[in-house]
Amino acid sequence: MLCPACQHENPAGHRFCTRCGVSLTLQCGACGSRGVPEDLFCSHCGERLPTEPPAASMPEDSESGGFTAELRQISFLFADLVDSTEYASALDPEDWREVVRRYHSVCASETDRFDGHVAQYMGDGVLIYFGYPTGSERDAEAAVRAALGIVAGVSTLSHHLEAEGHPRLLVRVGVHTGTVVTDPGSANRKPPAVGDTVNLASRFERLAEPNTVVISSATHDLVHEYFLLDDLGARTVKGISDPVRAWRVTGERPTNRRSSLESLNGSPPMVGREKELASLLESWKDARGGKGRVVTLTGEAGLGKSRLVTEFRSRLSRESHDWLAGSCSPFRRNSALSPLIDLLREAVGWGDGQTQAERTQKLAEQLTRVSGDAMPLLGGLLGLAPRDDDPTLALPPEKRRIATLTALSAWLHDRASEKPIVVVIEDLHWADPSTLEFLEQTADWATRAPMLMILTRRPTSDSAWRPGEYGSTLELHH
Repeated sequence: MLCPACQHENPAGHRFCTRCGVSLTLQCGACGSRGVPEDLFCSHCGERLPTEPPAASMPEDSESGGFTAELRQISFLFADLVDSTEYASALDPEDWREVVRRYHSVCASETDRFDGHVAQYMGDGVLIYFGYPTGSERDAEAAVRAALGIVAGVSTLSHHLEAEGHPRLLVRVGVHTGTVVTDPGSANRKPPAVGDTVNLASRFERLAEPNTVVISSATHDLVHEYFLLDDLGARTVKGISDPVRAWRVTGERPTNRRSSLESLNGSPPMVGREKELASLLESWKDARGGKGRVVTLTGEAGLGKSRLVTEFRSRLSRESHDWLAGSCSPFRRNSALSPLIDLLREAVGWGDGQTQAERTQKLAEQLTRVSGDAMPLLGGLLGLAPRDDDPTLALPPEKRRIATLTALSAWLHDRASEKPIVVVIEDLHWADPSTLEFLEQTADWATRAPMLMILTRRPTSDSAWRPGEYGSTLELHH
């Protein structure tokens, strides 16, 4: 069977091209049902099937009077179950179909969560894309977050399946970002599911170990600020003449690197922000004297809000102070207190490979002077397993949420009593409601403590944060 997209000759009986993944099934012109390549007549209505699949549609050259081709950067994600043939053989066909349905549901849920689109379901393989028809600078990040979500979702699904007596279910995921020729006038509004970019996504999937995500260098360059990555080195993949470099995603970075002094290495001197920097330094002088300040930096994307914060931090390098930073994200707007969880985790000193007992001990050391139920509340916020005698487990959800905000505020107040502190929350325009509520509570007492709170945001009109009520505003302009 000759693939209509890549012209690869596939063995008889294949439903999908083994080179590019395009469907090889035949569609009935009368009822729309599909049949395998060997079928001569439709099993649903009895009409004769076409002798070969329709040719894959590709954008035409505008000079010929067809559609206008457009180059777009798109991130493709390819997910595939591990040893699916062996898994399917251990189940009845109906049970296997249900497993695949639930797996597809996991993939679809994570795709929707990060504003992606499913291009094709290919048995237990799923091709997903991000950045079309609308795109943003964070499409590659969205693809990687969806990939990690699929791995986590399949792991959860596997626990349920094992409890039902099924074997363990595993998945591999690959992500690659590249340029694709698209057709902006196409009715289906999908990028072509063929070509080198798509093929590379599937190749990187094959480099992944079970329940891991592997990405290309092109994707790495766009997301390394947000994720922990292991360099797998140059790898040889089928169909590509030169070795390709691959990276394994091991998790999300727990802290905001953009405000790190490390990001100043190799950066040119900051120009044109002397007035704003002087204002921050003056606010810091007041904060050190016990007259806390809340400063909101506003400006459109790319105007240097994070760069200004980093430069400000460098000026404090010789002073005794505490620095805590967190960042909001468009992908965590439904995750309560996510930037504060990052901030707390960094302050406590959690690292990879630590046991729950070690993490519990580190958190307890932070809370020795904080009374009440701060330990179980903040432990729960950080994901520590609760003790059987935890009194906060009986609290209704809303009371527990309020108690958690109170405990978090008490911890931060205690931290500020040790030494002057700078608290930075970036990208506040993406903050969740609980984070905004906490910041409002903190801003109320921060002016009476040795604390400088710096909040960065874009000047969006729909933001619930009203900086004028809690301090000063620095507006950055071109």
